[in-house]
Amino acid sequence: MTGAAPGGGTPPDATLRQVLAHDEDGILHLVLAPSGQDTAVHGVVIGEEDAPRPYDGHIVLATGLRPGTGSVPDAVREAARRGAVAVVLRSGGADTLPATVLTAARETGVALLTRAEWADWGDTLELVRSALAFGAVGSEDRLAQAAAGGGLAVLASVVARYCRASITVEDTRFRVVAHSATSADADGLRQSTILGGRVPDWRVAELRRSGLLRALWTSRDVIHRPADGTDPERLAVAIRSGGEVLGSMWAAADGGRLSPDAADVLRRASEVAVPYLLQHRLRGSAGRRRQEHALRGLLLGEGDRRSHMWSLELAPDVPCAVVVAERDRAAGPAAERSLQALALQAVA
Repeated sequence: MTGAAPGGGTPPDATLRQVLAHDEDGILHLVLAPSGQDTAVHGVVIGEEDAPRPYDGHIVLATGLRPGTGSVPDAVREAARRGAVAVVLRSGGADTLPATVLTAARETGVALLTRAEWADWGDTLELVRSALAFGAVGSEDRLAQAAAGGGLAVLASVVARYCRASITVEDTRFRVVAHSATSADADGLRQSTILGGRVPDWRVAELRRSGLLRALWTSRDVIHRPADGTDPERLAVAIRSGGEVLGSMWAAADGGRLSPDAADVLRRASEVAVPYLLQHRLRGSAGRRRQEHALRGLLLGEGDRRSHMWSLELAPDVPCAVVVAERDRAAGPAAERSLQALALQAVA
């Protein structure tokens, strides 16, 4: 396939405007941008560091500061002095930011943003990373253009056509995030994986025993698995953001042989998939956190009731019941998640 190889040169930056446009969940609120929203964003810095290093073009997450404290104006000025493009503060809730903070931002030209009450710094970091990843992918080839037009589902379909294969995109827990259509010749494993929405447990155990999973998670290249009986030839590649593994992409020969350049296509497709997997993960975590915040607000009578009901996808006047259960602290995170699920069901 021509045009599948990644382009050369330095990946383009995102702008502050593009980061905010990428924020579908409302994690960030722009308070003011004295220098405009078209300033380039090169990266993100977590917290305030004592060691003086440049923040050129970075968004600074002021994780240790409360909006109303007297040290905030100085922190904003220091971030601007080091070259930051924006500073993100915790939400002050109903309180507005002090005038001294706004003045510091206006005088230095640094943009000022606040983080939603329901979100956490992990959500904010993931949002900026995802927006920057979209800029890094570029749009110079057919795979990037296909994904831009329809996301991972369209990307999987295009890759399937080029590779002459069935394609699945999976997260690190082997859940299917996207897949191509399968023909009548597709093997039973591929069909059961797509229908079940995840790779069967027995298959994951087999891949671990064979060492293929270790090879997949540690290699930066495409892994080849030859055909074995009724099990067709397969290619797999990890999808990485820097040093972090986000998931994997698999190609299974669909009733024939894979195309000669299938490995090259899959390699490029794994690069194109990065921002979409980051975005997928962000939607899941942000959605859960918003619901937890809304549920807590309803139970404690805090915040706007109608907004909380909307976040829980409930009609404003729906009858609600509260189920009280005693939590065993020794039971661990699994029990905590079960109680949260029970609480959501009770409200509904």
